[in-house]
Amino acid sequence: MKMNRNLAVAATVVLAAGIVCSGCMRKKREQMKEAVKQMQAAAEQMQKVAPMAQQMEQAAKEMEAAANKAPVEPVDFRELKALLPAELPGLKRTEAAGEKTGAMGMVVSEANARYENDGGASIRIKVQDLGGMSGFAAMAQFGWAMQEVDRETETGYEKTVMIGGNKALEKYDRENKSGDIQVMIKSRFMVEVDGSGIEPAALKDALAKLPMDKLSDLAK
Repeated sequence: MKMNRNLAVAATVVLAAGIVCSGCMRKKREQMKEAVKQMQAAAEQMQKVAPMAQQMEQAAKEMEAAANKAPVEPVDFRELKALLPAELPGLKRTEAAGEKTGAMGMVVSEANARYENDGGASIRIKVQDLGGMSGFAAMAQFGWAMQEVDRETETGYEKTVMIGGNKALEKYDRENKSGDIQVMIKSRFMVEVDGSGIEPAALKDALAKLPMDKLSDLAK
């Protein structure tokens, strides 16, 4: 009788151990699956980041080379003015201007346009040819182009990004619904899009209307 009780106890212990082991194995399998998912997610993220990192490195090399270049004759501001879009999504062009200015041997060609609607939204696009400045002076004027920026506040952000293979600085304030994007093209042309009463997407849409590939060709 006592032996039967001992056998029953032993059987219960073995069964309990089996249940525990089964639970452990199941937990380990779940942990393994989760680990695999995390590795796959990390690999996908690396694939996305790698091209951007290469673009950043290439842009840095171009800017370093540009910093040592001598000034060149900037293009006629009328050429830059012709690249400004006639209108933007939901906004009409209300003015457009251009000029060529120089001081202390540094010449800059510039064109700009303003776009507005009846709801109070406005965007300004400005294109500058910095070719008439020494490479070092041009880089010094836009120091962000030589560094990486990533900041956030309660109401907005400021960060360096890559747009069409070019280094850019993006800022936005959600409280004021205002922001701007600056893009350095081939270490020579500076494009700036700023606006108020708009969402971040409106700035990017405005930038997309500008034929930056033509500016890249002009830089050559």
